[in-house]
Parts: sequence; C-alpha cells; structure tokens
Amino acid sequence: MKLFKAAVIFTALTAAGTANAYTMPDNIWVSGDATPNGFTNWINDWGVTGRQMMTNEGEGTFVWMGKLTTNNAASVRLFPTSNEWGIAFAPEVDGTEITTEEAEYPVKYFQTNNNFKILTAGYYKFTLTLTPDGEKDGSLKVEYLGEDAFKYDLPTNIWMTGSSTPNGWTQGPTFSGGRMLMEKKGYNVYEYSGTLKAAETDGFKFVCEPWAWYPAFGPVTDGEKITTADGSYDIVNLVNPADAKFAVEKEGPYVLTLTLDPMNSDGGKLDVVYKGVQSAVSELEAEDTGAVEELYNLNGVSVSRENAVPGIYVIRKGCKAKKVVIK
Repeated sequence: MKLFKAAVIFTALTAAGTANAYTMPDNIWVSGDATPNGFTNWINDWGVTGRQMMTNEGEGTFVWMGKLTTNNAASVRLFPTSNEWGIAFAPEVDGTEITTEEAEYPVKYFQTNNNFKILTAGYYKFTLTLTPDGEKDGSLKVEYLGEDAFKYDLPTNIWMTGSSTPNGWTQGPTFSGGRMLMEKKGYNVYEYSGTLKAAETDGFKFVCEPWAWYPAFGPVTDGEKITTADGSYDIVNLVNPADAKFAVEKEGPYVLTLTLDPMNSDGGKLDVVYKGVQSAVSELEAEDTGAVEELYNLNGVSVSRENAVPGIYVIRKGCKAKKVVIK
C-alpha cells in the first residue's frame, strides 16, 4: 500500500483563531480511541491495524463513514499522513464534543494533541472540507447515522486469495508470498492491479485478514466468470460457512476495484478492466464483425498472428484500424 505524505508549508504560526497556509494533502486519515483501530499509526501487510483512510472527492473534500465508540477517551483526530504524529486537523479546544445532532465544526491545522470527543457510539459520516487559503483551515461536518446503520463493518484492509492470484491459496502477508494486499483508495474502496491466472473454479475471493478465512467477500454465485470484457459484478458478504469464488476466463493483466456499500447492501460491487491486447481486438470485432482481421508491423508488412513476436502492431478490420501491443 502506498503511504501518501502531505507536503506542508507554514507561513508562520499566527495568532489563535486565524488560519495557517498549507498545501492540500492527497489523503486524510481518521484516528483516535473512538475509531476501530484506536490511535494505531501504521498500516501494513501483517494485519488490520491502522488509521481509517478518508475518500478524496476532489476540491478539498474528504469523506469517511464508519463505526465510532466511546472507548477510553472517545477521541478523534484527523491526520494528513497515515503514520506520523504532530501536525493534524483538530479543534482548537481539546475535547470539543460531537453529539448525535448534525453539525459543522471548525478545524485548525496545527501541531497539537487536541481531539474531538464522541459522546454516543454508532455509525457516523464525516465530511471534511479544507480551505488552505481561506479565513479558516477547514470544517468538519458530522452526521450521526444510527446504531445499526451498517449491515456489516468495513474492513481496514482487503486481501485477494485463490488459484488465479499470483500466490494461490497461500495464507499470510503479501511480502512473505501470501495473499495479495489490495491498495486502499478510500474508506470503502480497494484496488488490485496485476496479473490473474485463468481458472475454471476457485479463482479468487476477498478476505479481511492475511491469515483468517472470515470475514470474506465473493460473488453472488460461486463460479461467476470474470471475462476480458470490462464489467461490474455484485459482491456479497460471505458469512461463515458460506463460500463463493470468481472464475477467470483468460490469464492476463487486470485492474479490479472493489467498492463496499454496507449501508445499502450485503456487499458491494467489483469493477473489472482487462488491460491486455484482447480488449482492443474485441473492440474491433464488435465494430465490424463481417470484416477480415489483418495484422501489420510498423513497417506496413503483413504478419500472421501465429508468427508475431512481442511488439507494437496495427490491426485493420474493414475500415477500422488500431495500434495494439502483443506481449
């Protein structure tokens, strides 16, 4: 997983109550005693500990939804990095209380140990709006969603496992030859970019820990096939002992984006994009199914597909032509 570090520029510490100049961070993380992993400040391939990433929606807006408790000091603080202390977005008054009433709280970007305090356990939505050049550093809109707003709790991390993954069914973290850790893209979005092997059965599913088999997520129907056509597939929360895995039609490079939606479903969706040469060929076939496909090298010499060596080629089919890479 990539760890993004915000480049911070201070003009000078100004008087209390005025804004500081800073550059817009790429990501924001929610941390504190009230969050699922407490004040743990690291996320790695070993397990599920770490801060809760917000989703960057652009133009200075970051969103997070999840479960908060009243454990210990029931604290919440927002950090511009996943693993460093000190600089944070926080209230100017330590212990500023967050209630179940929808409200917007000013936040200051400064070196601090100040925290918000959660008064009621349950599910919340945070919307952080940052204004680096404004009269204030930003504001945090808080909405209480209720005690039972989610059908399941969102995992901090997701791993892929199965016959189609590079390391098969081996348990353990990715760096030791185990499950494939997906890259976190937001509070509920996880991405894998890499090779999948063809498998008629037991291709892959998603698990929430590098060693355990549950919690897990998979297709609605066991054996649902991932093809080279870009598509979206429904995902369900696999409650022990339920089990279901995707099959993979063709080996090759893919980008898989898993988006979980615990408020509105028992799972979410999986968007799949095949990145191999066949995607371009399929487009040509769809555009002119009655024409003969011809393959040429960049010197304009006709080449048979069987004799083509790795390189860049032009495929012509009817009046359509496209460059493709054969690996």
